[in-house]
Amino acid sequence: EAAAMKLYQVDPAKFDAAEMRKKFDALPLKMEEDVIGMEWPKRALIELARQKFARASDPNRPAIRLIIPGPKGTGKSALAESFARALGEPFHRIDMTKYPDSRYVEEFRRELAQAVRKSPGAVILIDEIEKSDLSIQNALLLPMDSGKLAVSENVNSTSGGGKSVVRADLRNATILFATNAAQDLILDRWKGKSAKSGLGFSSADGAHQGPQMLTSEELRAQMALEGISQTLLDRIPVAAAAFPAAPA
Repeated sequence: EAAAMKLYQVDPAKFDAAEMRKKFDALPLKMEEDVIGMEWPKRALIELARQKFARASDPNRPAIRLIIPGPKGTGKSALAESFARALGEPFHRIDMTKYPDSRYVEEFRRELAQAVRKSPGAVILIDEIEKSDLSIQNALLLPMDSGKLAVSENVNSTSGGGKSVVRADLRNATILFATNAAQDLILDRWKGKSAKSGLGFSSADGAHQGPQMLTSEELRAQMALEGISQTLLDRIPVAAAAFPAAPA
């Protein structure tokens, strides 16, 4: 309980360990009710959440870091919102199509900082990460390493204004990335095109059992080829593919 209080930075007098445990225990059912399919991202989120509660994750980094690649319409955003509701935390989506080149680095950093300033445990979805400039993506390296972010903001004053440095703490936040990168790889696995090499849909009796999991390593390698910074991917411990709910 003491570890969880320190992790969430709450007043010990207001901390309810039983209530927090109840929320985590309810995660699987809540996400199953809200979102169809998404088996592997759901599993990954539940495991990362349990590690956070048990203080098994690195306390100097955002406690939950996950990238979910997959085709449009698979429920990536819906899953992130469901996760936030289940934990009783605010949800904030950052649309990365707004940040196509390096001119927007500070603007992006300010949006990220704003998402956690009032709610340190917020669930942040960094959506369509592959459509942002590499300089924007690399602006995430320090926050992903240290859980901290410093941004400068304009300040109005009688002396004519100026700049102030605002510091944000992301260590308690959930940082989720969604991307359409690697979707061809995912769809090939989903359709069973890799069956000859022992991948795709298979079981001992040949019955359809759904696509087997693509490993984080396989997904990272393909996402790096499709415009996502390898150095950023190296700082996201888990990648979980979003397969369509059922074969077409």
